[in-house]
Amino acid sequence: MNRMGVRWLTPLVVLVVLALLPYSTLRIPGLFDGVLNSPGTLQLLALCLVFGGVALSFDLLFGFTGLLSFGHALYFAAGTYVANLALTELGWGLGAAIALTTVVGVLLPC
Repeated sequence: MNRMGVRWLTPLVVLVVLALLPYSTLRIPGLFDGVLNSPGTLQLLALCLVFGGVALSFDLLFGFTGLLSFGHALYFAAGTYVANLALTELGWGLGAAIALTTVVGVLLPC
């Protein structure tokens, strides 16, 4: 396999492993109290993923472009708020809440 194929295959394999990880009953004793698919562990991993996304966006804005602006947090907060309202107040499912959040995210900058 050539170098270009390995470059594209590695992130795909990592993505598949991370997507299947919440369904596993793997135990990591020094890191988590129970199995990986317990609710507390999944909530902790989801929170880490959210903070990782915010850190990556900050690194993209400030590290690569040199622009110090927290204006992107408005879009992040608006998406979280709309998804929360759709899930709790309207009683929608996760797919419908994500679709609504995407529509609001597209229309918000206008």
